Amino acid sequence: MRRIFCSWFMAAVLTGGLASAQIVDPVPHYEVPLAIDSGWVTSQSTTRGVIYSTYVDVPGAAWLQLRFDDVVLGQCPQGGRPTELRITSLLDGAEQRMQAHHVRQWQKSTAYFNGDSLLVELVADPCATESRLDFEVAIRDGYSFNPTNSICFATDDRLPSTDERVARVLPVTCTVWLISDVNHCFLTAGHCAPPSSMNVVEFNTPLSSSTGAIQHPPPEDQYAVDDSSIQRGANGIGADWGYFGCFPNTNTGLTPFQAQGRSFDLIPPPPVSGQLIQITGYGSTGSTVPAPYDNAQKSHEGPYLQAGNNVRYQTDTTGGNSGSPVILNGTNFAIGIHTHAGCNSSGGGNNGTGSQFGPLQTALANPLGVCVPVAPFSISVVGGLPDVVDPAGVTLSLTTAGTTPATGTMRMWLDSGSGFFSSFLVTETSPTTFDATIPTHLCGSILRYYFSGETASGQVIYEPSAGPFAAQVALVGTSLTGVFDDDFETDQGWTVTGNATTGSWERGLPIGGGDLGDPATDADGSGQCFVTGNTDGDFDVDGGETILTSPMLSTTNDSVLSYYRWFNNGASPEDELRVEVTADGGGQWTVIDAVVPPTIEAFGQWYLRSIRLSQHIAPTTQFQVRFVVSDTATEHVVEAAVDGVRLDDVPCGVGPNFLRGDVNDDGAVNIGDPVALLGFLFSSQAIPCELAADANDDEGVNVADAVFELSVLFGASGEQLPPPVVACGQDPTLGALPCGTLMQCP
Repeated sequence: MRRIFCSWFMAAVLTGGLASAQIVDPVPHYEVPLAIDSGWVTSQSTTRGVIYSTYVDVPGAAWLQLRFDDVVLGQCPQGGRPTELRITSLLDGAEQRMQAHHVRQWQKSTAYFNGDSLLVELVADPCATESRLDFEVAIRDGYSFNPTNSICFATDDRLPSTDERVARVLPVTCTVWLISDVNHCFLTAGHCAPPSSMNVVEFNTPLSSSTGAIQHPPPEDQYAVDDSSIQRGANGIGADWGYFGCFPNTNTGLTPFQAQGRSFDLIPPPPVSGQLIQITGYGSTGSTVPAPYDNAQKSHEGPYLQAGNNVRYQTDTTGGNSGSPVILNGTNFAIGIHTHAGCNSSGGGNNGTGSQFGPLQTALANPLGVCVPVAPFSISVVGGLPDVVDPAGVTLSLTTAGTTPATGTMRMWLDSGSGFFSSFLVTETSPTTFDATIPTHLCGSILRYYFSGETASGQVIYEPSAGPFAAQVALVGTSLTGVFDDDFETDQGWTVTGNATTGSWERGLPIGGGDLGDPATDADGSGQCFVTGNTDGDFDVDGGETILTSPMLSTTNDSVLSYYRWFNNGASPEDELRVEVTADGGGQWTVIDAVVPPTIEAFGQWYLRSIRLSQHIAPTTQFQVRFVVSDTATEHVVEAAVDGVRLDDVPCGVGPNFLRGDVNDDGAVNIGDPVALLGFLFSSQAIPCELAADANDDEGVNVADAVFELSVLFGASGEQLPPPVVACGQDPTLGALPCGTLMQCP
């Protein structure tokens, strides 16, 4: 069986060991049969009170949960109060109150209670019809230490934590966490979420006992899982996810988010750049760690190793951590779901599913059960979201409808090509109207942007509705004229050639499910795309190369080619994806883009590319583009896909002038500029001229630009700023060159 890639090949090659889903055995327990039946009972009083009570004693138990065979709570005529089932721990007085709909939500079971004795009562009005309780079983602790696994470098460095966004789910003993979708539901690992595996979510959990038996929070911190809301996939590394919600608490009536007050913002995994990853969850422990830490909340930090559908990190985890958030340390951002072991005594890396994984995003866009949203307000852009932005920048007008966003929460999020979104507060012109300015950028750049706002309770609303996962893409130019646009829903004349023995390009709806290196969905949402070997199973590219070639098109000096591409081969350096263009109908081909592993882009993810063709070929009436995928040496799993191919004319006009390093746009470079840049960066305010602020000319604006500019100003190592940029190629006269000023070309 060659197709070992998705089950364990990546971890074996990259970490030197095997990766497996982490242990998610149910919480150790015993079932204690009960034979208690209240019979049919009604009130014998003229006032509301207890109509039946009994004790449940299981000597020596650290905790108990009750499960009923039958519960009937009598009803009162209109005006009466509902009959309640009341359970109280005799150890700490914790109490749960349940009405008939709560019993259905909790599937005839109760919260978890500390101690070995419970008082069970029925409370009813005099007018209530007959009620009955029939006890089936009591569930008690059955603790034993689990062996540690997936500890990086063999030393378990995790410490107790109290993150109010992270919870424990029982009886499966996994970790779940709140996200900032509209209804603030949960994410976890898919292998934790098969039917009936998740029943109760617990927040604010105490440490375990001195012998390691888990301890439970009061019923006010326990929530019943809505089975109808569960969506999941458990297809191995990079394709393991679960999304679900809980009913409001039986005692308080609050949802988990209303009670906890915080949630994680979900963002796509950014490029690896020295970040630390934090994993917080309810992992088990071994005998070398204090017993109270076992299956209690703990946290650890470690290096970020890999982005993509499979995110990897050198952060300690064990069984019970499955489902934990993969957190960018020091931020409120989660980039994935921890799912699989992979660390060992030599280091290695543990594994999770990236937040941008197609089936997960599809589920988030189509919630079920209690996760179905009722948005309190909406955000819209007057005139729509532009897909072309003038090089001198543009101000967009926003409006909101519904409730009013909380003051100071409306933001624009902008990625200028670095892969990271920076946020800027927009200008409020009235409680429901706002101005958002996209600053100056070089013509031909590709931007991604979206908007967000919050309610007074912290509920986050996005435009577009999926936020960073559906950010609007815009090209920088003075206008945009579409020449060719193919979403592959119809046949527009592409041809397939090559000598591959299997896995040739095919147009259609991806059917592999995303579990063997292939995309689970297309990129642009239309449905179809071109994929290699669009057959479920072992049909990747083998024995040569497969070539997808466009029909003949015409280009100009202003032509920009855009497309989505996908490539996955586990980072083997022997395989590649090349994008080539020709100006003479195929006589000579020029490579304009390539994925040559090892690189993050070889681990399977949709990437949008935008390329100005005049940098590679002259204008022509014989233009074609082709996508070449090869597996010509040692056979590996090689999967590729292409979608959303566009050819547009995007003229630049005369463009902006700017003086490199003039951050505050006052026409001169001095000490005030790096100071201003640091102020902008640390306050999240919009930079007047991002082009000028890129002092080191690396196509990004960050602290490194301020450091570089200071070294220039103080004469360190002969450093010099790149030359000023002036439209039309005229010689600059150093002086005031406002960033957005357009010059008249002769």
